[in-house]
Amino acid sequence: MWRGNPPRFFVPGRMALSRSIGRRLESRIAEYLVAKYARQAGIEDASPHVLRLTFATLLLREHGTDLVTVAGLLGHENVNTTARYARSTESDRQAAVEKLSQY
Repeated sequence: MWRGNPPRFFVPGRMALSRSIGRRLESRIAEYLVAKYARQAGIEDASPHVLRLTFATLLLREHGTDLVTVAGLLGHENVNTTARYARSTESDRQAAVEKLSQY
């Protein structure tokens, strides 16, 4: 993970890999670059959307980051938009109930 500020890709209102300061990277170019480097890494079906989804899901599930913080990192004004990334599974629900039994 990164230290300090998150990568520019996830900062609200900005795009990753800006060609020059003040200019946004066109979405088609972002899609092309993500696909290109994913292929080189042996990853299939990668896209900017999949990167954002993975980023949000890992923060929420693996690192326990709260929903409001993830919403801010993704540039979502409404936490309900971010909540789509936080869908629970049956095992998540079982684990939550088991935690209650410890009390």
